[in-house]
Amino acid sequence: MESTNINQSNEYKRRINAVLDHLDQHYASEQGLETLAGIANFSPFHFHRIFKAILGESLYKDIQHIRIEKAAHQLKFQQQKSITAIALDCGFNSSAAFARTFKEYFAMSATAWRKNSIASMYIDPETNHAQWNLDMLSRKNVTIEVSDLPEVQLAYLRHIGPLKGQKKVGQTV
Repeated sequence: MESTNINQSNEYKRRINAVLDHLDQHYASEQGLETLAGIANFSPFHFHRIFKAILGESLYKDIQHIRIEKAAHQLKFQQQKSITAIALDCGFNSSAAFARTFKEYFAMSATAWRKNSIASMYIDPETNHAQWNLDMLSRKNVTIEVSDLPEVQLAYLRHIGPLKGQKKVGQTV
């Protein structure tokens, strides 16, 4: 009986991952519960329950999480684009809603994030964990090495849960 639960759980995760992949590609458009449930081949009610049980957050929160990450990336790498245009392109209904959500997730305004254009992830030499770095230029004796590495298979970790504050993302590693 236990192997049936494991297989069912793996199948549910595979289906939810298909939805997460869809959301990653279509984050800016309105995503209806019935459409997403159809991608996972669940009824809307069952899909919503399974999604929250697997990810630990609601579908709405996960979509918001994806949108805010995409916006943060655009703020950093598309400096010519206005903050309002980025907010609207990432699926936010207004710049006010975007500003509130951005500050909740990153503990700073979108303008401050953009001005501090060196914000990025790096591996902290003391802890060996990925950390948000907002002041990498202040570090001394940074050595960069470019190397050819042998081919390897890679896996990824999908961060599930709140992204509030800079320390939460580092906990994924």
